[in-house]
Amino acid sequence: MIPFAARLVWCATFGGVGMFPFGIDVMDWLPLNMWKGYTCAHEVAPIAEEKWYQGDATDPEGIITPKAVDLYWIKPDPAVWGTWPPCSPTAPEVILVVFGGGYIQGHPLEGDRCHEIARLTGITVLTFKYRTAIRISGAFPAALQDIITAYAFLMSRGVKRLAIIGDSAGAGLSLALLQHFSCLASSGTPFPPPSRLEPPSHMILYSPWVDLTLSSPSIQSNAQYDVLLPTMLAPAVWLYSAAARSCKVPTGPNSVQNIGLHHPLLSPALDSSVDSLKRVAEWSIPEILVSWGSVEILDDEIMQLCENFQKAGFGEHVKQHRWDGEVHVFQVIPSIFSQKRKEALAESVEFLLLGAGGGSDLKESLPGSKHQVGGLLFLTGDCPMLKDLFVTA
Repeated sequence: MIPFAARLVWCATFGGVGMFPFGIDVMDWLPLNMWKGYTCAHEVAPIAEEKWYQGDATDPEGIITPKAVDLYWIKPDPAVWGTWPPCSPTAPEVILVVFGGGYIQGHPLEGDRCHEIARLTGITVLTFKYRTAIRISGAFPAALQDIITAYAFLMSRGVKRLAIIGDSAGAGLSLALLQHFSCLASSGTPFPPPSRLEPPSHMILYSPWVDLTLSSPSIQSNAQYDVLLPTMLAPAVWLYSAAARSCKVPTGPNSVQNIGLHHPLLSPALDSSVDSLKRVAEWSIPEILVSWGSVEILDDEIMQLCENFQKAGFGEHVKQHRWDGEVHVFQVIPSIFSQKRKEALAESVEFLLLGAGGGSDLKESLPGSKHQVGGLLFLTGDCPMLKDLFVTA
């Protein structure tokens, strides 16, 4: 059984303890450059063209509409961390990090997930603040609209190789984005430059929450072992689906409002979502790494998601790793509670920098060792806008 202290630390780090009543987040009050060894910058992504939000990313009642999105750039300082060895030419230029929190809480800069992945890879990280369902205005499809806005911003700035890393609900949101884009691509909507609709090159899913029907047996069978409790899930589902559930406007038979929690954008682990994933496969399949713990309450649904990937024809593009004895999002919680966290991070770094096949053992190069790992120092060759973004240390 997970000690009480571990659950308390997990909740304090990712459970919204830093969230004051009425959705005021203390993270917004902290200095952006409080992390030494990094250059951080804030930018605002404007609302993208209307065509980016066509389909299920549009609220039929017109209440939840696209908004400008706060972006946070994080670049590791080579003067502090040193230089990084060369890596595969297919490595991403930018890593888009999508935080979790059950769609109802969280902040892009909480913990050290963004800074650590920037330091380990040497690649610039972009994270963003999406709306959470603490209010009805943040219910579905608000978060989907916000990740679309962030993604469209990167496409308009010339990023050609983009990786997405999402944990828990952030991983589920990343998959929803991929399915949404495949629908746009299949509809034939034109996206001429600079409005390029291109798939991510890599996607890492840490403990993805991919079944909002809460029908997986492991939700109950693993409850005594995991840091995530079943009682945390139901309120999150209720709040996130509030707008779709209460919609009074007639919608199509395949809409989220009509299908509800069984819709592929909300529950891609269900058998009924295979056709939606097949549409993704017909469009373009990124290299995908799925990483999760064997004793987390989402274990069964994540295994079912991996099966759905294969049914949809993703094949060798998907690499999966079920870490024995590990809990929900162990990859981003303090190492004191997970002995395999460093190994999981090393696997992610290899996946991003060397491709799905790996080819190098990086475990000894993670924090606490005498070496430093990474990829390219600061990938700007194909992305001119990144060269001038950071002008001050």
